[in-house]
Amino acid sequence: MRLPARTLTSLSSACLFCLAIGCEGRPQGDTSTTEATVKGVVRIAGQLAKEGEIMFDPTNIDRKHARVEVAKINADGTYEAKTLTGWNTVSLSGSIVKKKPFLERLEKRLQVKSGENTFDFETATDK
Repeated sequence: MRLPARTLTSLSSACLFCLAIGCEGRPQGDTSTTEATVKGVVRIAGQLAKEGEIMFDPTNIDRKHARVEVAKINADGTYEAKTLTGWNTVSLSGSIVKKKPFLERLEKRLQVKSGENTFDFETATDK
């Protein structure tokens, strides 16, 4: 079956229009100032972290000046933090990073929802 040139042109134009709409715009941001709780455990190569800090960075294109929240990692590897809802970049800092510098480059993403969230920060290696 052969389609007329006019039909092919219309289909091509529609596809290009949809493609252009999908490619336009800016990164998705969040303007919420709602706080939520995040609890969890930090494990490095399967071992509980016994010190250091875990950081939650909720900044994005619409929340450029949001405060980075820092929580202490307890001796049993647990932590509890409050941060803004929406996407957060999670990383480690403090004494644990001084002992294991590769951790400074490790970041994870977490979508924090209203209420209480559980997020275990785990690495597969200790190097």
